Amino acid sequence: MLTGWKSVSAVRAALNAAGGGFEIGILLTDSFSAAAGFRFAAVTNRYGFSANGRGALLKASLKPPPNTGARIHRTILYQRLVRFAAEKFWANPYWVKDVAFERPEIYLSEIERSSAAGILQRGGVSEAGFVALSPRAVAESRRWGLDNYTELARRIVDELGLSVVLVGSSADKEDSETLRERVGAGVINLCGATKVRGAAAILERSRAFVGNDSGLGHLAALVNVPLVILSGADDPAVTSPVSKKKEVIIRSDLECISCVKNECPKTGDQYMRCMREISVAEVFDSLRKALESAGNSA
Repeated sequence: MLTGWKSVSAVRAALNAAGGGFEIGILLTDSFSAAAGFRFAAVTNRYGFSANGRGALLKASLKPPPNTGARIHRTILYQRLVRFAAEKFWANPYWVKDVAFERPEIYLSEIERSSAAGILQRGGVSEAGFVALSPRAVAESRRWGLDNYTELARRIVDELGLSVVLVGSSADKEDSETLRERVGAGVINLCGATKVRGAAAILERSRAFVGNDSGLGHLAALVNVPLVILSGADDPAVTSPVSKKKEVIIRSDLECISCVKNECPKTGDQYMRCMREISVAEVFDSLRKALESAGNSA
């Protein structure tokens, strides 16, 4: 992860590579380096939350909500920020205040959908369909474990008669290949095989998605498939995918739950309890119910 002036330079370089000359920039993150990168890339009007001493780098800033303990989902915070920026930039147009929140979506072309169908057909996906699994989270504190995902995949294939498609980045490919070899027929490893929009087109054809509160989880929500989200170190009240077809499995009784740490600070028997205490049977039952609720009973 880049820090300090390296991060500033990276943000500036990315904006310049995109063509530069941006008239308005909205900073969803509250980092100093992001604001500095926008400033040095000569983004004319820069808007963001006032935090981390970056007020001088912004054209106008919005105060974050008071720290009262209430957790607000980031989609709501970002909507407030976009509305604030629009009011400042367009001198408070009447239509800005009437902007309503809608479930985020991604619009895929027929070419993208056709490409996804071809990939799945060549992979040998069952005619009954498939469940998408994202078996490896980036943060160690959010990993449910390869053994658990292997057992879950085996049950999906054997008991539901569905294929399993493993989705993720190229960094996930090796572990996912191990899972595929363990289970054998019925599992297709597509980690690293597509870019973001290609992954969305794959997920759109799935019967359901199982994984963490991750980029792929949010992508699955965008294409409106049923979700089973395994939550531990993340805070679902703040970052969970926005979906009405979502089941969150979380050990809310743990005092350390939703710690938002990338590495578990606990040791011994307390280490990673939030993930270790989620059983394969519980996830499988939640998945089966999600399929039945969607009218997808195998």
